[in-house]
Amino acid sequence: MILKGQRVVATSDMRNHYKKGDKATVVGKKNTDLILVVFDKHPQAVSEVLRENMIEDKEAEYVQRALKIANEEEVEEAHAKLDDLLCEVLKKEGYTELVEVFDKVDKWYA
Repeated sequence: MILKGQRVVATSDMRNHYKKGDKATVVGKKNTDLILVVFDKHPQAVSEVLRENMIEDKEAEYVQRALKIANEEEVEEAHAKLDDLLCEVLKKEGYTELVEVFDKVDKWYA
């Protein structure tokens, strides 16, 4: 389900309107098939897009969490927490062995 305020990404091209990978924010829905979005590259315009051509932007949640950590923590603590966040993302994408190797390495945050 795509909700108002949610970050989404295009899954296909639509002529000269948008390209696969373009990111947008949902601002409403027209009906069950069409959603209203504002694309990052055209922030002044609201576009009608087929719901089936958009998916949730998985990266957006992680970016928001990373920015919160960066803005609220001391440098060393932020670095450690961001390492943990990146490892979480890598594990979800199937890079478990890589994260295990990283976790075994001694860390030093100045």
